[in-house]
Amino acid sequence: MTIRCRFRLWLGITVAGLATHALLYFFVGISGDSEAVGDLSTRLKNLLPVSIAVFGASLAAAFRYRIAFSQNLREFYWRELVPAVQLAIRYTALPKPKQTDYADTLAALSTAIDGVRAIYTNVGRKAWRPGHRRGLYPFEPLKLVHGAIEALPPSKAGGKASKAAKKQIASCWKCMSEALFRDFERVVPTNPVTAAHLALGKDVQTRQDRRFTGPCGTRGA
Repeated sequence: MTIRCRFRLWLGITVAGLATHALLYFFVGISGDSEAVGDLSTRLKNLLPVSIAVFGASLAAAFRYRIAFSQNLREFYWRELVPAVQLAIRYTALPKPKQTDYADTLAALSTAIDGVRAIYTNVGRKAWRPGHRRGLYPFEPLKLVHGAIEALPPSKAGGKASKAAKKQIASCWKCMSEALFRDFERVVPTNPVTAAHLALGKDVQTRQDRRFTGPCGTRGA
């Protein structure tokens, strides 16, 4: 279950629980004036604060879980994943890489691979079904990046082999980063500076100074 599906499930349970309690209280209240009905109505009314507290705590837990997941993912992305992939691209650009460069790059990629396992579970993992207990690694392109570097030791690095490895790494990283970005909470920028802005020469607005005569810092009078 993805993080968004889990959050929606918790939210749905919370709303459904509160709605059920409110509907029960409403129908009991209009069903009659007998002593038994009045007693049940009183009990439901007294339990309402408890229900609100319980389901409110569940909803708060869902928000905390979502926030913690987003923070862990961002930290892993910038501290481990991006540096590891950049190190791999740098290795392919070295004309004569050393054995230490090779070992450091593989170590960084291996750490990133295990870091993914600390955040995401394997896809299709079903402990109760034989043959499906481990599942599939969630982001296989990262393993392909590791394989591309592993197949390029210093003795084979350089020339066409390095160029081919760099191309493979770039393709794998594009595929993986696009998939990861779907789990980030991102917003549309308030004052974007796109290629269309630069091509058309439109003014760029900033909070400090909103008066520009040209793109990217040419101040107006």
